[in-house]
Amino acid sequence: MFSTHLGVDLFNNELALLADLRSICGYGAAGNTWKDINDAVAKVSKSAGDHAGILGSAGSKYMTNATTTSDNLCRELLMQIFQNDNARFQSINAVDTPQSLPLAVNDTLNFKLVISPAAGQHNVTGLASAIPARSYKIVLKIVTTPSNTAVATDESA
Repeated sequence: MFSTHLGVDLFNNELALLADLRSICGYGAAGNTWKDINDAVAKVSKSAGDHAGILGSAGSKYMTNATTTSDNLCRELLMQIFQNDNARFQSINAVDTPQSLPLAVNDTLNFKLVISPAAGQHNVTGLASAIPARSYKIVLKIVTTPSNTAVATDESA
């Protein structure tokens, strides 16, 4: 906002901002980042309900190439792996049966989070033009041993 990091100490609402971001990114309702991601994954989980394109029985649900939308997360990941490291498929049996994705340690799932300032925010700060949205890359990395698994529930953390 001021084109310098030195203005950070002018504000005392950092905890309120953190709480707002956690609300926007949380599990509360549709439109919240993690809720939307969770819902997308739940649609195609092995215990998914009657979502269009889901085949198989409880505990063994899957989609086929007939579902070409982004709802078919496994297909989307499969295409990414195939385009970037198709050697991973050499050991997969050619039998026409459901297969697990050949995910490997250090693979990542990437999401883009865009946070836009309130309309008219630039008027409050005296800026001539609107403040642009900021985008953040969220990377989920596959590791052998998870770390940092505790969730901070205290807003002061």
